[in-house]
Amino acid sequence: MEQQRSERVLFVDDETALVTLIVRGLGRFGYRITGCSDPLQALETFRADPSNFDAVITDLAMPAMSGFALARQIREIRSDIPILLMSGFVSAQDEHESNACAIREIVLKPITLGKLADALARLFEAGTASTP
Repeated sequence: MEQQRSERVLFVDDETALVTLIVRGLGRFGYRITGCSDPLQALETFRADPSNFDAVITDLAMPAMSGFALARQIREIRSDIPILLMSGFVSAQDEHESNACAIREIVLKPITLGKLADALARLFEAGTASTP
C-alpha cells in the first residue's frame, strides 16, 4: 500500500491531457496538485503564492519558456523549492543545465503515475534528510 502524501505540487506541461491525467492521478496518492499547461501561467501562479507549493514538476520542452528557464525564474523567487524535470530525451548539455538550475531529479518520458509518484516520494524523502 502506498503511503498517502499531502505535499502541494505545481505540475507544468504543455500537453493539457497529460496535465489533467497527472492532476487526477497524483491526487489519488494524496498530493495536492495544481496543474498548468502554460509555463508563463505557472510562473504567475507560483509568484502569487510561493509558499503554497512544496515542489515543482516541469516539462523541459514547452513553447514560450523551457523547463530550465521556468526553473531559474522559480528559483529566483524561492531558492529552496525542489524541482523535478521531465523530458523525452536528455542530452549531456541538458544534464549540465539541470545541475546549473539545481534540478533535483530528471524523469524520462513516457511518464507513468507510478514513476512520477516514486520520483516525488524520493524528492520529499531526500528533503527531510537534508536541506539544499
